[in-house]
Amino acid sequence: MPAAVIPVEDVNRAAMRKIKPHAIGFVSASAFLLVGAVVVKSVVVLQTALLPLLLLLVDFLMAQAKAQREFMRQFAVLNGFAFQEEGNLEGLKGMPFSVGTDRKTYNVVSGTYAGHPFRMFNYSYAQGSGKNKRMYHTTVFEITHGVALPSIFLESAAFGRNTEIRVSKYASRESLQFASEPRRIALGAPWDACFRLHVPEDYEIEAFQMFPPAVLDELAQYYRGKHMNFSVEFAGDALYVYMPSVIRKMDTLRTAYSLAAFLAEKLGPELKRMRRGLEAQREVYGR
Repeated sequence: MPAAVIPVEDVNRAAMRKIKPHAIGFVSASAFLLVGAVVVKSVVVLQTALLPLLLLLVDFLMAQAKAQREFMRQFAVLNGFAFQEEGNLEGLKGMPFSVGTDRKTYNVVSGTYAGHPFRMFNYSYAQGSGKNKRMYHTTVFEITHGVALPSIFLESAAFGRNTEIRVSKYASRESLQFASEPRRIALGAPWDACFRLHVPEDYEIEAFQMFPPAVLDELAQYYRGKHMNFSVEFAGDALYVYMPSVIRKMDTLRTAYSLAAFLAEKLGPELKRMRRGLEAQREVYGR
């Protein structure tokens, strides 16, 4: 009989359980060498004492990556989606997918939601080079709605503190192919305390249609009530929801998924109503 599948509710805890049987050995070896380094006053022995801890860290990272794959796979199975360990960048239209190096999508969950193609995946990329090179990892939701829009970007007030996926990093005429620079527009109280909205010129009305008071109120509940830090981008015919890091807890993933689902259900009908006006506006402004 195949071994029973152990539910992964917390990736880091699952990784810790995996390495626990031999973690004591690594730590003991490091402690023994550390005491020896102090006794003999040897820098070489001191450096050697760090080696078991380095090996333990590598072991943890490998266990974490394996647990993350299983975590995402289990979410896919539970929700009737397909799962692939590796993805590709083809068709991705959002801000983060055209900048940096070493770009990679992985742990891809895919299917349909509310009649729209849906994907959720982990995404990583690098900024800088040499000693200044830094890797960023995040979780992304993508819903293809079929109505072409310019890049309209809403980010929660705290978004960008611990991630490079923020509009201030990428929003430029060149990188987003805007006919004009994106502008931040005021949402009014109480939403300005929660969000920043960035819109290309001449698309302010469409932005407010996408984010009316009822939608902003619900998003504010996710931000304040559920402590969910996120940003939302309309890019081309897709809606993206970006999280500032890789989600590793199932409760958090369920909440983030419900946020993406809410946007798909709420904004899908509105986009259909807007289609004709958007097509006419593109004829006028050429974008």
